[in-house]
Amino acid sequence: LFAFRLAWRQLTTHKTRLFTASLGVAFACFLVFMQFGFRDSLYTSARLLPQSLNGDLFILHKQTEAIWRSAYFSRLELARALGLRDVEVAAPLYLGFAQFKNPQTMIKRTIMLWAYDPAYPALLLPELMNQQQMLSQDLAASFDEHSRPEFGDILGHLAEGKHAVEVNDTRIEIWDTFKFGASFSAEGNVVTNVWTFLKIFPYRNSSQVDIGVIKVAEGADVLALAAAHELAGRLVGVGEGQDPVTVEADGGALLAGR
Repeated sequence: LFAFRLAWRQLTTHKTRLFTASLGVAFACFLVFMQFGFRDSLYTSARLLPQSLNGDLFILHKQTEAIWRSAYFSRLELARALGLRDVEVAAPLYLGFAQFKNPQTMIKRTIMLWAYDPAYPALLLPELMNQQQMLSQDLAASFDEHSRPEFGDILGHLAEGKHAVEVNDTRIEIWDTFKFGASFSAEGNVVTNVWTFLKIFPYRNSSQVDIGVIKVAEGADVLALAAAHELAGRLVGVGEGQDPVTVEADGGALLAGR
C-alpha cells in the first residue's frame, strides 16, 4: 500500500507533466492501432479478387509481381490445361487500367477494367452471375457501385436512362452494376466482355491472358492436377475448403486455388 501511495504521489506531483505524458502515450497507441487498420485493409483488399474467382486452380505468369500488375501468358496454356483429365473449364480473364471519364464532370480517372467470356463468368459475384446475357452485348459493361465517388454518380446516371460513358476515349454503355469495392490497387472497377475489352485496349489481343481460371470436376485431386501440369506460368493449389490467397514473395505472385 505504501509503495502504491508513493508511486501515485510521484505521478501527481506535476499534474501538467502527467497530462502531457499521458497524451503522448495515448497518441502513440492511436498510431499503432491505425497502422493495424491499414494492414488489415491492405490484406483484405488483396484477398478480395482471389476469393471472387470462379475456379479451383488459377494460372499466372511467373513474372507476375501482383495480380493487378500481371504479366501476360499465352492462351495456349489454357488449351493445354483443358487436355488434362478432370479439367472441365479453362477460361481466360483479362485486366487493365483505363481512363474512365466522369459523365458529370468530364474528369478522367484511372479505373480497373476486367473482361471475360460471359459464357463462363470468371468472377463469382452474385450480380455478375445474373448479368451474363447483358454482358454478351457489344460495348456493354457493368460498373462497380462501390467505386470511389470521383467516378461520378453512375447510379443516378442510369436512373436518368443514360448509359453511355467513355473509357480510354471509347464509348461503352453501362447497363447494370455490381458490388466489389475499391482497393489499394484500384479505386474503381468495370466488368465487360472480351470483345469490348479489346476495343478499349487495341494494342492487346485475345491470346494475351492475365489470369487463367480453371474449374475441375467434383472430387478431383486439385493438388495432383497442379503438379501434373508444368506451366510456363506458376500455378499452385490448396485443399478444398481453404480460401484462395495471394503470396507475393521471391519476385513472383502465387495464386492459390480453393
